[in-house]
Amino acid sequence: MEPYLGVYEDETGKVGINQISGSEFSAKFRYFSNGTVNLRFSKSVIWVRIIIAKPPGGTQDEGMHPVFRRRWILSNNDPLTEETILYFRNSEREGELFSEARAGRSADFSKKEIHLNDFTGSFTLSQKMRDTIFIRVKSPSQLIISFNLLSESEYAVQSAKSNMFHGILFGTFIILVIFSSILYVAVKNNIFLYYLMYITFFGLFLFFYHGHLTEIFGYTSKNVFYFSMLALLTLAAVSWVLLTREFLLTKQYFPSTDKLLVFLTPLAPLNLVLMFISQKSYLAAILALQFLVYYTIGLVLAIFAVKKGIYLAKYYLLALTGITVSVFISVSTRNNFLPFPWNFWTINAIPFGILWESVILAGSVGYIFNRIITEKEREKALIRSQIASDLHDEVGSNLSTISLQSRLMTQEAGLSQKMKDQLNTIALAASSTVETIRDIVWFINPYHDRSEDLYSRMKELASGMLFQFNYDFSSSRNEKIFENLPDLNKRRHIYMIFKESLTNITKHSGATTVAIHLFEQENSFRMNITDDGRGFEDTKITMGEGLKNIRNRAALAGGTITIGKRDGGGTEILLEVPL
Repeated sequence: MEPYLGVYEDETGKVGINQISGSEFSAKFRYFSNGTVNLRFSKSVIWVRIIIAKPPGGTQDEGMHPVFRRRWILSNNDPLTEETILYFRNSEREGELFSEARAGRSADFSKKEIHLNDFTGSFTLSQKMRDTIFIRVKSPSQLIISFNLLSESEYAVQSAKSNMFHGILFGTFIILVIFSSILYVAVKNNIFLYYLMYITFFGLFLFFYHGHLTEIFGYTSKNVFYFSMLALLTLAAVSWVLLTREFLLTKQYFPSTDKLLVFLTPLAPLNLVLMFISQKSYLAAILALQFLVYYTIGLVLAIFAVKKGIYLAKYYLLALTGITVSVFISVSTRNNFLPFPWNFWTINAIPFGILWESVILAGSVGYIFNRIITEKEREKALIRSQIASDLHDEVGSNLSTISLQSRLMTQEAGLSQKMKDQLNTIALAASSTVETIRDIVWFINPYHDRSEDLYSRMKELASGMLFQFNYDFSSSRNEKIFENLPDLNKRRHIYMIFKESLTNITKHSGATTVAIHLFEQENSFRMNITDDGRGFEDTKITMGEGLKNIRNRAALAGGTITIGKRDGGGTEILLEVPL
């Protein structure tokens, strides 16, 4: 089709199809050897004349040639085209030399044969003469005359590829929006908010750019459409500046440049408002220049940040490389700077660049999230360690002093037996509280968070309390038994139940043998403690403070506990806590 592509620029905008198809204008068309013609910004109406010659290899019966049995579809490769009218000969409609099909952004999609932005029209070729079709194009944007003449099956394949790419593109944007929203809700850090704003506004801009909003809701007006796109692009640029300041730590490492960015940030939105009010086209060029300034400052800052050793700067620079290459390819193609073809890859160069940039930045903000979480956990561990130290040094020391002084006072002459008993009670209470404080301090200390630490402490406690007994301490997973139970509060309750149970055995059971077994069964942690003592049934005993504490702690751990007489004598305690 290339040798037969002719273009005529109608500066008046008044030439109609009957005139343009006549012999008077035939010699006024300029013919191009390339498949894509770039007419830059133009207020003129552009007429494209495509001559479709008799296909090679035809027979006397032209109706048998495949080209005449097909229905042909004309698709437009430039999504920014405002108005396109296809004129073609229609042998089915007598009395009319040409039929027309309207397309472009301003077309009424409800009247289109196929409700897609790139679909222009469909037609069949005449079997009796060399055919000619005309395309009338008008758009306030930079005009790229690039069309495909495809069979129905070829158009279906092209649409499927385009829809798949856009599905991946916008699906990725939705995932990144959800991802960054979760990060911001979890941490409330501005870098996640600015990244969320950036990908949201740029994703909406691309959705507008590719005409999907028009396909869904129809066209409103040229001014609303282009102003909406510029507004989204401006918001994306402002979000980019805010993200750059947070990402490259400009306030800390580049204070002067940070002040410059603070000054420049509101200028683009202000220019957008002025453009909306005054409708001056040169303000759009100024807006584009402001975007370029934002981008250039970010690029220069990233280079200096890499030299300063800012870890995330290299990822920022890598993300910027993708968008740089994509903008270069798009601008070069649209302005014929370099001989790039106007095809799927160059049409979608900027979406590819934005996708690259967004994914790289997503990985970076994910790293930042992990770093923030790690820092917060480190801060929590430091606070816990400090609390543990204070409890041990201050509270524990004071209670030990009270216990010691109470015992010393009982030895003084002249004290009544009642006073001595009260002092002994105080001493015992203080000693008991010291032991409790030590347990609390142990659990607060962040260096005791591993499963092995709790397992070793329980073994040590059993060794210390059951040294007069014949006892066995076992675990189905050895030191790893608490790995599937990371909740420290549950671990603490399990330990205190274990300690209280051993206390009861040493004081009341009269046993000689004790067996302790820790294991996992039916998605729950289980602790089984048995002895060969006197034994009792849980339902037939008076609920003392010790047993009440055991039951309360089992409930607080989210589990259940059973205390009963064991077959053959003795007592069995079974604690179950869901994992």
